[in-house]
Amino acid sequence: MDAREHRTDKDIERFAAELNERVRTLNSLTERAPGLTQPGTAYTVLGNLAQTAFRLSQTAENLDAFLHRELDAGHLGHDRGDDPEPSVLKAHDALAQATEQSMDLGEAFRRAQGALVAIQAPRGRHSPVTTHRHKTVGITGRGRRGRRRARVGGQGLSEIDR
Repeated sequence: MDAREHRTDKDIERFAAELNERVRTLNSLTERAPGLTQPGTAYTVLGNLAQTAFRLSQTAENLDAFLHRELDAGHLGHDRGDDPEPSVLKAHDALAQATEQSMDLGEAFRRAQGALVAIQAPRGRHSPVTTHRHKTVGITGRGRRGRRRARVGGQGLSEIDR
């Protein structure tokens, strides 16, 4: 389906559900072996996640604009017969917050991606333990949910599966 083609509400709902399912699948694929094996893959995934987060902010803005257009045109009602404006204004505030947080999330993913620009796996080795400028990342203890924490030098990096 071309982006310029007419889409129905059902199409839009289906795309949102597919996005949810794709993220669930990505989480599953990156969670444990044989998932990620190369830092370059993590770099690429982070770039895609950054772009997705930035696009989600646009989606939130589009939803907000739709609600305001419909409210201004008098096309919205309330299940209890109340004025829909207070509910739309609450949604507006939440969507504005989501827009800001999506942009922050995109920037955080972009910074994480930038931090990995020079990282590579040791030659001939496909291990869940990677190197950071010739320093080996080691397991230093348990984090939340029983996951091991990885550290380089004295800085914590992230939790990894057992």
